[in-house]
Amino acid sequence: MPSRGHFGKSDAGTTTTYVRATIDEVATALASLTNEEHPLAVVSLS
Repeated sequence: MPSRGHFGKSDAGTTTTYVRATIDEVATALASLTNEEHPLAVVSLS
């Protein structure tokens, strides 16, 4: 039985577009989260 908060509702229009990250973006995010260098991470020079 669905929860009452979502009964009869549809989230179909909410997330109709999916965003895909590149391998460089994933590596950069991983390096940022772990505070460790990653060979594929993009390093900003600022």
